[in-house]
Amino acid sequence: MTAHLDRVQAARQHLSPMNPQIVRYLCDALITELGEGTDDLEHDAMKSLQEGNYDRAKQLCLMNPTNSYLAAISCISSAYRSPTVADSVLRDAARHTAAVAARKCEQRISSAFSAILAG
Repeated sequence: MTAHLDRVQAARQHLSPMNPQIVRYLCDALITELGEGTDDLEHDAMKSLQEGNYDRAKQLCLMNPTNSYLAAISCISSAYRSPTVADSVLRDAARHTAAVAARKCEQRISSAFSAILAG
């Protein structure tokens, strides 16, 4: 385990941090796409993220580790905390955000079809 951590630390020493302003713009784009959460946990995690309490946001996200919305918030928090790994975690955040957007789209289509067929 220690050897693995040593390799990770050595690899990170060769990474260049992303410009913090670019990280913020990219995160803002994802946050806009995520929108508001659907339950208290998602709301609390987003609030913590927006307040800059990245440790709390990540901790809240672990309470439902398979939730794509929370996974995106966790990745965004990691990007803010460590600009040297931002490029990697922002790709993950984008994938999770896309899953959330797809789920919302599915719900809108389902609601539209149900309304049309019921009326």
